[in-house]
Amino acid sequence: MLYIFYLYYFQYLFGIISKKYKQPKRFKQGQIMKSSNVTVDLDKLEKLLNKVGDMVITNSMMSQSIEDLPLSDEKRELLEKTALFQRHIKELQDYAMDIRMVKIYNIFQTYGSIVDKESTTHNKLVSLNIKGGDTKIDKSMIENLDLPLKSIISNAVIHGIEAPDVRMSKGKSKEGNITVSAEQINEQIYITIQDDGKGIDVESLNLESNAVIENEVQSDDMTIQHIKAIVEKLNGRIEISSVIDEGTKLIIIMPLTLYSKTFRYAKRCF
Repeated sequence: MLYIFYLYYFQYLFGIISKKYKQPKRFKQGQIMKSSNVTVDLDKLEKLLNKVGDMVITNSMMSQSIEDLPLSDEKRELLEKTALFQRHIKELQDYAMDIRMVKIYNIFQTYGSIVDKESTTHNKLVSLNIKGGDTKIDKSMIENLDLPLKSIISNAVIHGIEAPDVRMSKGKSKEGNITVSAEQINEQIYITIQDDGKGIDVESLNLESNAVIENEVQSDDMTIQHIKAIVEKLNGRIEISSVIDEGTKLIIIMPLTLYSKTFRYAKRCF
């Protein structure tokens, strides 16, 4: 009876997946498809991801129950089916996550206007360099980081990069450089903002103090403590290094997605 129950259970779960991910409609030759893109509500996508997490946990429980059964041909067949179902869950999880991911270049390219505006206002020459623009990150994650990144870049122009005559007196080129880069290492995203300005005393930043954010910050003129608080709220961290008269490097290290904890649990189940 237990064997029959498990077979019906797997048929039910496969039915759920097949309904959510049907094969795309085939078009006859000569028929024009107007668009291959659809708008997906993030709330609905999050519900789907949560449901995938439920399936992971349920399948893990089922696998453990099967492991406790006496050795038999039925048990071996059930174990094969659970292994197959695990692969299907992993694929479903990857598909859902891929929908949430966007190229970070889409955000980085908007920062050029900030550099142009601030450098003009403060009579400076500054160029913005973008690296790793093809790196993908969770859309919700980068939306939460947008204001902090704008603030960091704005401050780099205003306070970090020296005026052209000051730079030349230090043996530097008239034009300062700010580089924004992104790189994925394992399940983490490293976002680096580096300038070749005057540098700072890192200890004076008082990074050990914690800023309390009672309301959502709308200004792009944030303190480093506010930026740190936002990053840590997203399970990330900040690393800052600087050399006087050579420049400053700030690295934001974030999980690849807001769902990383769920996915790490899922991988342990697999």
